[in-house]
Amino acid sequence: IKSRSSSPRPDPILFTSGGPGGSTLYQTKIHRRSPLLDERDLILFEQRGTRFAEPALMCPEIDRARRSGWGTRLNGDPDPREVTAAMTACARSLEQAGVDLAGYTTKESAADIAELKRLLGITSWNLYGVSYSTKIMLTVLRDHPEGVRSVILDSVLPPEANWDEDGAANIVDSLERIFSICRENETLRARFPGLRDRFFRLLADSNRQPLEISIKNPLDGAPLSLKLDGAGIMNCLYAGLENASAIPWLPLILDAACRGESRRLAPLAQSYLGSSQGSAMGMRLAVWCNEEFPFEKPDKMLKPAGLPPELARFVQTAVPVEALQAWPQGRPDVRENQPVSSRVPILIAAGEFDPDTPPKWAREAASHLPQARLIEFA
Repeated sequence: IKSRSSSPRPDPILFTSGGPGGSTLYQTKIHRRSPLLDERDLILFEQRGTRFAEPALMCPEIDRARRSGWGTRLNGDPDPREVTAAMTACARSLEQAGVDLAGYTTKESAADIAELKRLLGITSWNLYGVSYSTKIMLTVLRDHPEGVRSVILDSVLPPEANWDEDGAANIVDSLERIFSICRENETLRARFPGLRDRFFRLLADSNRQPLEISIKNPLDGAPLSLKLDGAGIMNCLYAGLENASAIPWLPLILDAACRGESRRLAPLAQSYLGSSQGSAMGMRLAVWCNEEFPFEKPDKMLKPAGLPPELARFVQTAVPVEALQAWPQGRPDVRENQPVSSRVPILIAAGEFDPDTPPKWAREAASHLPQARLIEFA
């Protein structure tokens, strides 16, 4: 996308989306309004395996399997047998079509970016990554640093993070931060007295007798009945924490739910179920099974440490746990799980309530990047 300037600066910006599995080109209209275009050209990079790549590893059969529990199973959780069968079928189909699943890694995407720079004849450029793609940009700095003038890392996923071991605890920590603010602020304390204690009573009650709510099917808007236990309610709040515009409303939503107005959870439940649909699931699985699962311990993933007893069944993994058996596993080099060091100027952004890429990971990444400036957004 060309700069609006009549004399743009010579070093463009390359941006790519998160995920893994998100499409960069799908949001081209949004990027055409970017203020970055006031000074520079903006290059949008569609990662291998995503929606507009060839081939695109979309795996719609996995999306269907992940809908198998909507309206019929607790929390709308899918039937694990259907998910396993769909993963096995998708992997087999892709391999029969000549797709080398071992080639879908962060390291290979970083090499693609370096090759693009060479093909376009660019001598200097700036890199911009968000969430998962911050890991891609850090890998470019490690493997292909030539000509990288500066980097923006928005919501960092550092290579050394083991997301699935810490995912559930990170989500609970973000919610605890909201409870802490509601206690510390005099106005909020008066408006939402004892909110944390009341919320955990709601979780305990729902574990004994699941909460029933009516929502709209995220795909077609048809009525859908959902039963939520404590883990299901946390799934709803997870969706709220991922939406910056929803975060200010979470105390109101929680207070209402604790007073029996469970319908207030419906939009969050719809968002949570819908988040399992539409990304390039084959690409996401390939990346995760090639370079994340091999470094993680299944017992830590499936039995997260440090959670309150009301959330004993709350497990969060970036891809369905059935992938441990149903998708080919990689054998990555150990450095794919180690911090990246660089002296390139880097701007790191972190959000206070981010449940996926928490500020502690941004601080960890910054500790290895002496030219980094970290901004934590309240």
